[in-house]
Amino acid sequence: MPTFEIVAAAENNNFFLWQSLLFHYSCLHYQQQSPIIVVHAHDDEELLPGFEHIIRTGGNVQRAPNWRVINEINYPPRNTISTLKHVKTSAEFIVLCDADMLFRRQFDFSSLPIGEDRMTFDQVFYMNPQLSDYQPFLDNACRAADVPIDWFKQFDLLGGVPHVIPRCRQEQVANEWLHCISYFPTQPPCRVEDAGALSRGVHQGTQQWWLSIMWAAFLMTYRLKLQPQITDFCLLNHNGEEAMPNSDTDGPAMIHYCYPGLGFDKHQYDGAIETCNLVWQQAEGDLTVNGLVRRQLREARSFYQFEFVKSS
Repeated sequence: MPTFEIVAAAENNNFFLWQSLLFHYSCLHYQQQSPIIVVHAHDDEELLPGFEHIIRTGGNVQRAPNWRVINEINYPPRNTISTLKHVKTSAEFIVLCDADMLFRRQFDFSSLPIGEDRMTFDQVFYMNPQLSDYQPFLDNACRAADVPIDWFKQFDLLGGVPHVIPRCRQEQVANEWLHCISYFPTQPPCRVEDAGALSRGVHQGTQQWWLSIMWAAFLMTYRLKLQPQITDFCLLNHNGEEAMPNSDTDGPAMIHYCYPGLGFDKHQYDGAIETCNLVWQQAEGDLTVNGLVRRQLREARSFYQFEFVKSS
């Protein structure tokens, strides 16, 4: 049987600390596997003491360079690629995740269409290459990267994390993926009121177009002759107030709680440790998608046996 390492990208701040704690708990409890949390920090930074809770409970925390700002362009998702580049594992496949994800049930990654010449993408409703919203960005990027524009037309929907990536292609994929981001445009900072979690810095200075990393991944697969495989096992909380589909033994295996909404909004728990600590004081969970997030936060608080996570 092939071996898999579950890996999540995080930054060395309180916003990512609580997400990492929840991801570690969810992996242990629902997937029965401890993940690697790769924390991106600057050379002169010490990791927040709160990450010790992960190590204390059997987790693996690795440190990596912070690639968020390159050439004065702010782009937090770039650290996903830094995670892939720098994570240390002997597993045959890397399951690359964002920290704001959790497991709903155990999932057999060997059931996916994996291989040394393949990379998986979990489908996302807005990643439709036929949409005019992505023009002229996408066609321009294809021309610059020497990728046939019509190549995208074979896909109805594309996707993003979780990615299952063969470790034998780890460095090659990371290097080319980072390079392909440069084919997409930069943009001005967004308004503070639209910035979500301010620790991401998307309201300050020149920004990379937010979806660059997702489209760049597909350009990368073509250039490296990898076969993109579209999967469907992770549910976005885009409609988080709606009922969770199917039972705990069927339906989505993972949740990506990246959207704000009724019942839970991750962006509210950003900044000072006192504000982030409020994430552990959730109302009871219910049968909605966001209710599942609240339920696991309450479970994780009991698991770590703390009243509040402290930064020092």
